[in-house]
Amino acid sequence: MTAAKSSISHPLDGFHPAVANWFSRLFAAPTEAQARAWPLLKARRSTLVAAPTGSGKTLTAFLAAIDELVREGLKSPLPDETTVVYVSPLKALSNDIRVNLQEPLAGILDELQRLGLRLAVVTNKQKHLACGLLERLGLSEWIQVLIGGDSCARRKPDPQPLQIACEAMQVEAAQALMIGDSVNDVLAARAAGMPVVCVPYGYNEGNDPRALPCDAIVETLAELPALLTAASARHAR
Repeated sequence: MTAAKSSISHPLDGFHPAVANWFSRLFAAPTEAQARAWPLLKARRSTLVAAPTGSGKTLTAFLAAIDELVREGLKSPLPDETTVVYVSPLKALSNDIRVNLQEPLAGILDELQRLGLRLAVVTNKQKHLACGLLERLGLSEWIQVLIGGDSCARRKPDPQPLQIACEAMQVEAAQALMIGDSVNDVLAARAAGMPVVCVPYGYNEGNDPRALPCDAIVETLAELPALLTAASARHAR
């Protein structure tokens, strides 16, 4: 395998910051196989990585694929289709998936939070019920603040729960963003002075959320990063 001629000065320079930061936190440096293969993979060249056991060959391929999916997912929703095919001996498959896919994805989610947004959940459900649901879905570790219907004196559409969430996160309401699916969410956000984006699925008492007087509709939460980036660019002008 020959090294690619590239303007990339470091093997990780071509990766999304969240992906590169995750790798740098866990590993002192790329292995020789990774350093030589990643520029080739980034250039979309067919690449055979032949190196001794323990040289990170599997992670070489996985991380390049994960990085591309992270970038695409931050631009627009990923299509519901197969984009990466991984072939492995059956007895090695479970360990490969855990070490080279599940653990990197969890770490990259951590890095995305370090780079940007904090998350709160504000619901009219009792707090212990919401907490249990988040734990079952594997989402609790990503949520910094949880406000339930029994966490304060008033519930949505009153703005009080949102105001308490903002106080807990030490952010002004105008600097936060409400993601909702019902008229109660929109009314609470408007009363709190908070921008609000809605998804076209969820509660909303059986009515179409697309008719809600919100600032924008996103078909999936994967559209949020692009929406937030565009909004930040407009405010910076």
